[in-house]
Amino acid sequence: MDSPRPDPDGDSEQRPDADGGPDEVPAPGAGRAVTLATLVEVMTTIESALAIAREEVDGLNVFPVPDGDTGTNLVMTVRAALAEVDLDADPATRARQLGHGAVRGARGNSGVIFSQVIRALLEHVTEDPFTTDDLAGFLSGARDLSYAAVGDPVQGTILTAMDEAVDAAERARADHLDLPGALEQVADAVALAVARTRDVLEANRLAGVVDAGARGFEVAIIALRAHLQGDEVPSQPPPVRRSQGTGEISRESGSLEYQFEVQYLLEAPDERADVLRRELTGLGDSVVVVACGGLLNVHVHTNRVDDAVAVGERLGTAERVEVHAFADQIDRPTVEARVARRPIGHVAVLPSTALRDLVAGPGIEVVVGGPGSLPSVADLLASAARTNAEHVVLLPGNRNAVPTARTAATVSRAEEGPDLHVVEEASTPPSVLAALAVADEVDLDLDLLATAAADVLAGEVVAAVRTATTPVGEVTIGDLLVVIGGAVVAASPDADRMRDRLLDHLLADGAELVTVLAGDQTTDRDRAAMAAAITARVPDAEVEVIAAGLPTSRWLVGAEGVPVHR
Repeated sequence: MDSPRPDPDGDSEQRPDADGGPDEVPAPGAGRAVTLATLVEVMTTIESALAIAREEVDGLNVFPVPDGDTGTNLVMTVRAALAEVDLDADPATRARQLGHGAVRGARGNSGVIFSQVIRALLEHVTEDPFTTDDLAGFLSGARDLSYAAVGDPVQGTILTAMDEAVDAAERARADHLDLPGALEQVADAVALAVARTRDVLEANRLAGVVDAGARGFEVAIIALRAHLQGDEVPSQPPPVRRSQGTGEISRESGSLEYQFEVQYLLEAPDERADVLRRELTGLGDSVVVVACGGLLNVHVHTNRVDDAVAVGERLGTAERVEVHAFADQIDRPTVEARVARRPIGHVAVLPSTALRDLVAGPGIEVVVGGPGSLPSVADLLASAARTNAEHVVLLPGNRNAVPTARTAATVSRAEEGPDLHVVEEASTPPSVLAALAVADEVDLDLDLLATAAADVLAGEVVAAVRTATTPVGEVTIGDLLVVIGGAVVAASPDADRMRDRLLDHLLADGAELVTVLAGDQTTDRDRAAMAAAITARVPDAEVEVIAAGLPTSRWLVGAEGVPVHR
């Protein structure tokens, strides 16, 4: 369609009015109503104000990711809404087009939220002039839609500014203020809320800035007031509100936890937005999902890009999938990072959150993964970055994860990241624990780590997931298998028998230390029986039984100090 679009540098072209003729711009102070017929003009004023403030808002951007693009995303979202409009259509159709364009073209976390502000405005504008009651309803709707869209609402952001705007509008309605007076009261309340965001969020406080999204919302409110009063939007934004000094802020390139921003459109019923939002929350943070008549705009920060897209594709048809690595987006950090790097970090792949909680600590990152859910190269690189170390030791935890670890080391070297060192001998969870037991935070001794890992003879009892022929005969689904070194050495449905066969193989030549990782299907009684069975075979060995919550293995046992294994 041939609709005029805003200039890339922020100066909007003159638009025709609802009848197709040129718009006569009233003199300042003349006042302009907010109605369906003037909605395009209102949105153009908001776009102009955001374009003027774009660099300022980009410069404030330190939360949730210091990638300096919040102002740009807000401008591009409004421009996408305007670009959808057919100026020859009737006012009601133009309003629907604005809403559809905003959701379809929303950019980034801030843009997706702001699309809901636009949606709420459209829902409360009618053929009659906007009133104080309409203002209160619009702001309340914007607040509710935005909270509903966000997977994990955070105070000290645009959401807090919306809370204050709603309270101010309700006070104005209770005091029977006219619309200009109500908007003045709302604008003042939002300005105070924006100023306070510097002290609510730690990232903003350390950087000495207010929240970028909240400031963008304030600019939009100022623009709405300017339209109503017949004023031009300010030619210069107000000064950036910084504290006297800027403190240090600890971060890597991009999110502190997640390295990729994923955004896509999904053709799916609106009611699936809640399901999608819940599932994405398990894959990352900064989750925002908004719906607009069978079209969902999906946004998440994650390390599991393929999984984030696959979740959507199970619920609908994904299109316009965009993936951005924060390391690529941040070419000029908003805040200089002055973080002392530790000499050595460790990344371990372990099969359960219980084991992660057991070993994770300063300089030690754990990627939860095992059979069927092994980590990706991106997972390992992201975890390595979080150690903030010059040298990072990768402990694969599974023999099938070793090639991925090697690739991660190659990629990190090519991208001039930290030096990654793969201890391939640490290819089972017990061997990972053994390596971590001798790891040092200052001295890098790869031979020591490799020796400690290689000294572990490991095996497991795991349930068969299908009927198959094995070296020990036919097995059916649910049979318990004893697996050592990737080979099935025994099979039976009898749990106690398979426990004993595992120990017979591992402890035939003795051991000095036996570590038992118990699966989530074992009981306290099972674990006590396992400890007793080990002591009966190696009375002098040290035995440690850990309720490890393993999702697939019933038992995963490591024996150290086995003479024949040395």
